[in-house]
Amino acid sequence: MTPIGKVTGAAVAVILAVAAGCGGDGGGGGSTSSSPSNPQVSQAQQGQAASAPVSQATDAATEAILDGGIGGATTSIPAAPAVGFNWQGSINITLDLDAADSQGNDRYPNVTGRISVAASGTVTGTGSSGLAAYAVQVTTLTDVVYTDPYSASQGRIQAGASWSYGLDVSWTWTDSLHWSITTSSNALLSGLRASVTDGSSTVSATVNSTRDVAGSVSRSAGAISRSRSATAHTEITLTDGTTTHVIVIDTQGPTNIVITVDGVVLGPYTAAQVISSFKMLIL
Repeated sequence: MTPIGKVTGAAVAVILAVAAGCGGDGGGGGSTSSSPSNPQVSQAQQGQAASAPVSQATDAATEAILDGGIGGATTSIPAAPAVGFNWQGSINITLDLDAADSQGNDRYPNVTGRISVAASGTVTGTGSSGLAAYAVQVTTLTDVVYTDPYSASQGRIQAGASWSYGLDVSWTWTDSLHWSITTSSNALLSGLRASVTDGSSTVSATVNSTRDVAGSVSRSAGAISRSRSATAHTEITLTDGTTTHVIVIDTQGPTNIVITVDGVVLGPYTAAQVISSFKMLIL
């Protein structure tokens, strides 16, 4: 996984590198198709944009928690302590999603706003190896806005929204050039309210989802390797006050993504094919 919950940057490179080619039926109920119509594309873009602010903010929260144990930004590796890792049982962070990294680049591309992150749990082991198990609470301090880099659809969750997720972190450390970190997170979202602006129109959205993200980052003799995989089931109900659409996005890693629009099953696709066919980024 792009370790530490980072879904853009290195993850986008992984997405774009996935070979094209999909087949089979999409599973589930309703009719099945692999060629979305223009209305289906628009509705899928709105659904994904509605759910993306939570996904982006959750990934940023995970990254910030890991930064604290490493003693530096995970996006600025080779920052790693000379004496092992040090995660705490209680963590409180205020996170600016507009922050830049050490090179002056946008650290959290495509998302803006401020969140608070409160994590509590147990930490066992030493700086050389161990396990931390956290319950994490995320609260939006301002509106959090996600802008899809392909469709330009904007999803917004208002200040005061809150959700929780579980996070496990395990690590080994030999020295600053030889170490590894593995993460596993699971989030359950129920009834989150959002809005989506697509061009000149704005619709209301309700998001329900389960999302599990597994990942790792390691360093061996100076070489950094990263991996990330997300499994998610997301149901988004969109309404303009007159018409309602239901979008379901099922993700099993970057090579098996099924999108259902009002009962019509589209896919499976790779993440690269979703970008090509729907002009949107799957997180």
